[in-house]
Amino acid sequence: MPRHRELQVGASHPGSVVGRVGPVRLREGAKQRVRGQKAEVHRAPIWQKGIEEVTDTEATSVGVAAFSRGRFNDAAAAFGVSSQSSTDSLAALSIYNLGVTYGRLERTEEEIAAYDEVVARFGDAEEFELRESVARALFNKGAALGARHRHQEVITACEEVIARFGDAEEPE
Repeated sequence: MPRHRELQVGASHPGSVVGRVGPVRLREGAKQRVRGQKAEVHRAPIWQKGIEEVTDTEATSVGVAAFSRGRFNDAAAAFGVSSQSSTDSLAALSIYNLGVTYGRLERTEEEIAAYDEVVARFGDAEEFELRESVARALFNKGAALGARHRHQEVITACEEVIARFGDAEEPE
C-alpha cells in the first residue's frame, strides 16, 4: 500500500491555509538535515518564535510552512501546539498532520499513535471535515503498518475504513 504523504490543510477557520500540500521534493541538503534530525533537534530562533508565540490557527500555518521546507521537527512542534486547539476541526487537522510529519521523520510508532488519536477523539463525529480526517488517518495508519510488514493490522485498518465510510455520501 503506498504511503499517503499529503498534509491536510483545508480547515474552515479565519486565517487558515486552504489547499493541500502534496509530496515535497527536498534538496539534497534538506534530505541530509532530516536524517540528522533524529539525533538532535536544532530549531532556528525564528521557527521557535513562530511556534511558541502564535494562535492555534497560526501554528497550523507555521507547521505547513515548516513541512514544505523540509523542517519536519519544526513542523511536528507546530502541529503539536495546534493539536491542543479547542476547535475540533483544527485539532483533528493538526493531529493528522502530526502523523504525516512523524511519518516523514520515520517515527512510525508515533505516526500510528497520532492517527489512532484522530480516530479515538473524532471517530463518532458527524461533521464532514472531521469524518474526512478520520478516514485519512485510517488510510495512513494502514500505509504505515504496511511499511512495517504488519499485514494483519493493515487489513484491520482497511476494514475499519469500509465499516465506517463504505456507505458514506460526499457532501454537496
